[in-house]
Amino acid sequence: SYQLEVLEKVLKENTIVFLETGAGKTHIAAMLFNKLADRLSMPEEKRIGVFLTPTVALADQQANVISSSTRLKVGVYHGGQMDTWDVRKWSEEIDSHQVLVMTAQVLFNSLQLSAIRMEMIEVLIFDECHRAQNNHPYASVMKIYTITSRAELEEKVPTPFYRNLYYDKAHHCFKELRRCLTDLLDKVNVIIYLDENKKRSKFSNLYNAITSSLLDLGLWSAVLVKNYIFFSCFGLTYVLQAVEVLLKIDPEGTKPPVDNEDTNDEQRFLKEAYNILKSFVPGDSVSSISSPEDAKKAVNSGLLTSKVKALLKILVRYRNVEPFRCMIFVERVVVTQLNVLICTSVAEEGLDVQSCNCVVRFDICRTLRSFIQSRGRARKRDATYMFLLERGNLEQESLLMELVNSEELMRAEALSRMSKTIEITPLIDADLDFFYTTSGACISTDGAVSFIYRYCSQLPGDRYYNPKPEIEVTKCESDNEELFSCTITFPPNAPLHVLTGPPKRNKQLAKKVACLEACRQLDALGALGERHPPEVREEKMASEGPGLGSTKLKELFPSIKSTTYQRQWITTSTDIILHIYALIFHPEENGSTYTNFGLLFDAALDDDVGNIEVNLYLTKNRAVKAKLSSAGQRRVDSVQLAAAKAYQEIMFNGAFSRLVFREDKNDRTLATCLLSSTEKANELWSETYLLLPILDGSCDIDWNIVTRCADAAKLLPSLCSELNKTEVCMERPDAGLIYTASGPVSPGALQDAVVLTVHTGKLFSIVEVLEDLGAQSTFKENEESEPCTYEEFYLRKYVCMFFVLCHMYNAFSQILEARTSLRCQDGFSYEGLELLGDSVLKYAVTRKLYLLHSTMHEGELSDRRSHAICNSTLRKLAVAQDLPMYVRDEPFYPSYWVGAGMYRQRSRKCCCRLDNLVTKESSKPRPTDATYYVGKTCGQGHRWMCSKTTSDALEALIGAYTVGGGFDGALEFMKALQVDVDFDSGLIAASQHRPVPLDAVQFHMPALLSLEKELCYTFQNKALLLEAITHASTPDTVFCYQRLEFIGDAVLDFLVTRHLFTSHPGLSPGLLSDLRSASVNNDCLARVAVKHRLHSYLRHGSAELRAKINSFLDVLDRDPECSVMFGFKALSGPKALADIVESVAGAILVDSGFDFEKLWVVLKRLLSPFVTPATLSFHPVREFHELCSYKSWEFEWVQSSSGATAEILLKAGEQRFTEVSSIKNKKDARKDVAEKLLTMLKVNPLFQFLVDLTR
Repeated sequence: SYQLEVLEKVLKENTIVFLETGAGKTHIAAMLFNKLADRLSMPEEKRIGVFLTPTVALADQQANVISSSTRLKVGVYHGGQMDTWDVRKWSEEIDSHQVLVMTAQVLFNSLQLSAIRMEMIEVLIFDECHRAQNNHPYASVMKIYTITSRAELEEKVPTPFYRNLYYDKAHHCFKELRRCLTDLLDKVNVIIYLDENKKRSKFSNLYNAITSSLLDLGLWSAVLVKNYIFFSCFGLTYVLQAVEVLLKIDPEGTKPPVDNEDTNDEQRFLKEAYNILKSFVPGDSVSSISSPEDAKKAVNSGLLTSKVKALLKILVRYRNVEPFRCMIFVERVVVTQLNVLICTSVAEEGLDVQSCNCVVRFDICRTLRSFIQSRGRARKRDATYMFLLERGNLEQESLLMELVNSEELMRAEALSRMSKTIEITPLIDADLDFFYTTSGACISTDGAVSFIYRYCSQLPGDRYYNPKPEIEVTKCESDNEELFSCTITFPPNAPLHVLTGPPKRNKQLAKKVACLEACRQLDALGALGERHPPEVREEKMASEGPGLGSTKLKELFPSIKSTTYQRQWITTSTDIILHIYALIFHPEENGSTYTNFGLLFDAALDDDVGNIEVNLYLTKNRAVKAKLSSAGQRRVDSVQLAAAKAYQEIMFNGAFSRLVFREDKNDRTLATCLLSSTEKANELWSETYLLLPILDGSCDIDWNIVTRCADAAKLLPSLCSELNKTEVCMERPDAGLIYTASGPVSPGALQDAVVLTVHTGKLFSIVEVLEDLGAQSTFKENEESEPCTYEEFYLRKYVCMFFVLCHMYNAFSQILEARTSLRCQDGFSYEGLELLGDSVLKYAVTRKLYLLHSTMHEGELSDRRSHAICNSTLRKLAVAQDLPMYVRDEPFYPSYWVGAGMYRQRSRKCCCRLDNLVTKESSKPRPTDATYYVGKTCGQGHRWMCSKTTSDALEALIGAYTVGGGFDGALEFMKALQVDVDFDSGLIAASQHRPVPLDAVQFHMPALLSLEKELCYTFQNKALLLEAITHASTPDTVFCYQRLEFIGDAVLDFLVTRHLFTSHPGLSPGLLSDLRSASVNNDCLARVAVKHRLHSYLRHGSAELRAKINSFLDVLDRDPECSVMFGFKALSGPKALADIVESVAGAILVDSGFDFEKLWVVLKRLLSPFVTPATLSFHPVREFHELCSYKSWEFEWVQSSSGATAEILLKAGEQRFTEVSSIKNKKDARKDVAEKLLTMLKVNPLFQFLVDLTR
């Protein structure tokens, strides 16, 4: 009932629950979570419960209790892993859990980063809240509450009996033994190198541990208690036994350790210490304790101390107690065994051992918290709480009495507060300071130091440099009091360089205040905007769903309908002026002739569309070049317009659809002419244009043919009408004539003519007249059918013959390429232009970020660029401009094509849910369970496309504008698409004069002038060149090349891609991408740096980097061919060498006012000779993977048993091959293994085909 009373109070107000250990405070917390379960489960407003613990062990324990006692989802969080979590990761955890159990420091860090906000916490519970003092994260203000009566509590919660047990002061000082151990330590320290301070400290710690245990416990090698208690070794590891455990030798010392190659210095030190201790054990000493007399002898001889003897006396009392559980609190512990738990203060709080019936304080506790908490581990009724006190030690007795009295005073004070209202006065700490960042997060003096270290650790670094601040606290000159000031030196890639804080009265406070001021200045510079906390855009991206802008997500888009086709001028009854575009065909084969056409619109087309030339590939391996060009304007009267309309209906429907249709397919006689159906005719001209034949040698319309077709169009409805009423006369006409629906004709008139069949309503071309066959000739439809005559077959199936219609007729730009996907199978696609457009977009965005954020480091710039050019962002921009409507993403299906004046014979039924349709008004994709088919447009123009296709098409269009209008043209196009690439032109001039200490430039002037000669470029601002050659590891520097590398990487990628695109026209996109990768990869650029001696100018302070560069140079000197080899098949060079090429390129770009043509002059000389398709070599791992895929071979990267870095097993048919590599770098090792296998396969006669394949 007291737990329910506490719960009722907790539900009303903030409360401190003051109960004895074991009284069920965790159970009250679980009941509270159950009461708030509905509130913690509301989807519309996410609320969480937080349970805080001071230690990791308690977090795991309490999480298990809450999880088993409630129906809520519980998450547990502790350790340093959460320090790297961002808002998105915490949001995922909060969304998937209702109760978060964590250590106080985790909550403190997450609140400081705004990853968790106080307003989302429904209930906050502090376990062991007495720790809320000083600088502990627990510090808070709460109202105090406890139960008014202790009777029920004492009945439910047993209180252990107090007992003090005294021991005599140790009289053995082991002076000679300690002298021997000291000599051993001095001997070891002389051998160790002076610079190995850490190792010397480790030996000193071992020495101190042995000597302190010697005085505290005695010199017994192994204590075996046989008769008094039920375990052979109760767990207090004496000095000699501790050494044996560390050496991992036999406890009785019968098998001393043996030296071997694996024995380290610490083991040898312990071995010698073991031998010294062993030599001081008396030969006539007892080997075990079997009686009190044996224990007394052991104490007298120094094998045991009286303190240990007292502990044995306590344990002997419980020899007949079953089950027996004992906890012994000591300052340090080495071994724990069986039912005696030797533990330190870590186990004082929260450790739940319900059956513990004895707690022994081997070392007296120093604080009231430790006194109460360790007593609370005795959970069993009638348990004992015992203290070992040195006889005559008044200090220990006084401390114990003070702890008992303090507990009584604290309980009385807590009870007295129940009867009156307490006014809580906020604690005012003059040293506490804090501020809110621009993102709303709070940073205080308590967390400022850790925040500065965390901020610097997230700055860009590499394997040769780990960014961290240098914090130095110095004493200030002051007459009145002792003051200290703190100076912080930041890494060279940080926006701040050096900061000195105000003087303070102690070192720790000076350090905190300086770090807090550094946080303020970093926030003012905008350096905390992205990382503290991450930008809101990350939360938005997480809410939009996965796959946006990827191939995994499929989206429903509409198709574009050209406004040029939508004008309804075809039905006008007056004269009209039309624009005519001549479509002229130029066949490649001699002797072939094609009819030319005129394409007519009521409005002019754009020049890039109205004047194009394209190759057409026809059947029977024929090819023709089609050229479209403007032929001016033509006046067309109403009669001619009606004839042209009828001509196009006849031609398009007869060739691609049908002119005759039947409502009942089983009744072959009921035919309806399309041209006579008003309902059908209204569907023909949803698009309006005319395609009419033109005269040879001119662009005038051939109205003779158009008129003849119009006359046939008038005849066709009446023929269909008569066909439905009467039978066709099948009598033979005069000799030499052929009877048709339009009358008898001579065979010569049918040669090379086009006829329309009334029974199908389709056009056919007569290629040959078979004069030896007639209506009575035998015809067999297929092998299984019975033979019949042609007359019988057609009368039975179609009830008609043919009639003559007219003479026989036989029938684009980079923007088109940029909007055509590979799925169209047109022989061209946007992939090549996409590669170019991607590099242009990357450079344009990089340029703006570099200029706009002059103090932002390279890592932050890269994050912003990645977001600006990622597929998700590009997809949003494309949808906002309706770009997906223009993308061609399916093959051309003639049966589904519908032209102007053409009846839609076949169409895909629209089953699309319009709420899934993505437009600029509704750009978010909506989940759907409907079945979809990519690459097929429905009858309403809806089609499913991969989300990535839209972003790829946008990049391809940027590439197309780059080819047509240069970089400036592409820039204007990007601005029109709302890509954020525009900036104030004044920033360019500002970037050319980057402030750098003049003394540093003057000091390195000779090297800078020499480097300029090597580059054949003279810098206006030498400071840019000095920055370009300065690695972040350089001592005492305030700048490094990372920002210049950032802009240099982008412009190098753009210029090389542009060069390859223009140098190799018509090259496949895949090969073009391979050429670019081979030209600008790190290995290639590293060799460029060595070739032009750029490495000799690199400023750095890393011994590891120096060794890596020297090794790379040695290999190049031994293998001259390697220095001129481009591509991947060579030694991997240090990335810093590739970085310096990119940073120098960036420095030249900035110094020249972002004139990349000037930069290209320098780069072209540095990078020559460029990789060509003939000299291209693929990465060995890629080549090996492609070979295995091509031959369906199986391979597996296996864990090497021989210690090799990489090992592979290849199964090529019945053959088995294995190769290993011991190169330390795993990536290089895999490349080495792949090269070995490829070389072996090429010389193996069984795989001779591989040589031809690689060629």
